[in-house]
Amino acid sequence: MDISIERHLSILRSKLATWQNTYIDAKYDAEIAQDIGNDQLAEQAMARMKQALSAIAWIEKKLTEFET
Repeated sequence: MDISIERHLSILRSKLATWQNTYIDAKYDAEIAQDIGNDQLAEQAMARMKQALSAIAWIEKKLTEFET
């Protein structure tokens, strides 16, 4: 399937925004978990934050490849 570079960039930027939002959401969950003393929720939130950071790094790398 032939997809334009602009379309790839658009999709990647959309994914980047989604993963950035996921990171922020998980960060708030971690704060809430700490305040209410829920260790399990805190662990889950930290795992989501780590996953989001990995995805963000991957997407940013891919964006750089397409933009150069």
